[in-house]
Amino acid sequence: MLSPAERGFSFHPEDGKQAPQFLTQEELSMFVPNYHFVLHERLYSIGVLKEGETLDLIFPSRQHDNSNSEAEYIYEGTIGDDWIFIYFMGPNKKTSSHKHPHEGVVIEEDYHLLRGKMFLHLGGDGSSQVELTENNNFTTVPPNTLHRGSTDGHFAFVLVRMRGAASIPRDKLHIPD
Repeated sequence: MLSPAERGFSFHPEDGKQAPQFLTQEELSMFVPNYHFVLHERLYSIGVLKEGETLDLIFPSRQHDNSNSEAEYIYEGTIGDDWIFIYFMGPNKKTSSHKHPHEGVVIEEDYHLLRGKMFLHLGGDGSSQVELTENNNFTTVPPNTLHRGSTDGHFAFVLVRMRGAASIPRDKLHIPD
């Protein structure tokens, strides 16, 4: 197993492309030793799950449908009326720039930083920036706002809740910039 510092990309000489090394439970535990507890405590506190319920997480992680995102997703699905996404980003990674414009459904996207540090860049030019830390660990992206996340030299373990969006098909949720 590679250490977090050694993780990254492997080179495929047959096509000249880099392939991501997907996150395992052991690797996530190196960054967030109690990740299962941290995640479920937040899910209970915001009312997404009832005490004692748990999510089946996906390991090794997978990439989002949008190949421009460098986040490693360990859960995506609907719970009640919401879409829920849980992902990890290593240092110097970013998500794709996107928004959620849907006629008849107002989508506010709640970002819960569970561990680490990340930045949310808002607006077309990304000049408006929200820094999420373990002490300032929550923000809501307003409806139809172009946004992306980045980690700079830090990692981020993130829970995203798209309130009231469960009726929207998965392939219609994220509209790229």
